[in-house]
Amino acid sequence: MRSPAYLASRLLHKLLVFAEKRLPGEGIWFGMRFRIDCKARHGPFQQAFIQKVYPNDAPIEVLGGPFEGMRYFDGTFFGPITSRWLGCYEEALHSVVREVFAGNYRTIIDVGSAEGYYAVGLARALPQCEVYSFDTDPISRSQQKHLIELNGTKNLRLGSFCDHAFLSRPLEGPVFLLVDIEGWEWKLLDPEVCPALAKMDILTEIHDGFGLTYQQMIDGLTARFAATHEVIQIHDTPRVAADYMARTQGRLSESELDEAANEYRPWRNSWLRFRPRNA
Repeated sequence: MRSPAYLASRLLHKLLVFAEKRLPGEGIWFGMRFRIDCKARHGPFQQAFIQKVYPNDAPIEVLGGPFEGMRYFDGTFFGPITSRWLGCYEEALHSVVREVFAGNYRTIIDVGSAEGYYAVGLARALPQCEVYSFDTDPISRSQQKHLIELNGTKNLRLGSFCDHAFLSRPLEGPVFLLVDIEGWEWKLLDPEVCPALAKMDILTEIHDGFGLTYQQMIDGLTARFAATHEVIQIHDTPRVAADYMARTQGRLSESELDEAANEYRPWRNSWLRFRPRNA
């Protein structure tokens, strides 16, 4: 027999699905539903991770990777959060992040920033940069404000929607643009409509959308930037639990590390890097 808590969570799920289909602000309802589902699926392991890896109310910090030492918090997110805490989230991008650390960028823009893993991490590491962070989800923006406060970042401006008008502003360059907007990259990353993009260093996660398959999105975006940028495709990499054993001081077993590193994506993630040829 199902517990009352389980039955209540399924009823709430159905109510939020109803709201998504019939009420204004469908993105808000989707965000709430997705978080509830993630809490039910990943919450118990998340709490076990905290108890074992951050005992005695030790502060939650990123344990490795380019953002090692960044303060974090416990909450309900889009997907499991433990890979961020472990420092292996989107590990295929670590080399790009370190390139940004070593570069001479003056402006960083993160579009689709969620709770701020990249936006706050980059702002914290590069205090000389002006960082702009955008997410249309109000819960994510609220969480990001908390992450900003935890890390004391003063050089980050948080907004809801990034458009071509913003990207066309006289931003101090070089500019690094990070995009993860669930298919809307097709609309945003159009250098014919927004010529300012031709001078930016761009990294975007790839999705299908706007009638385009995943591969058509890759091919179409590549064609748009082929004349002005070197185009580099990046694929996600497998995780090996043993690589993270030292980060948790042996407090997690290999099976627990496998779970902590798992991002639970139903697809193999890919990104495109557009590096300006005249940089």
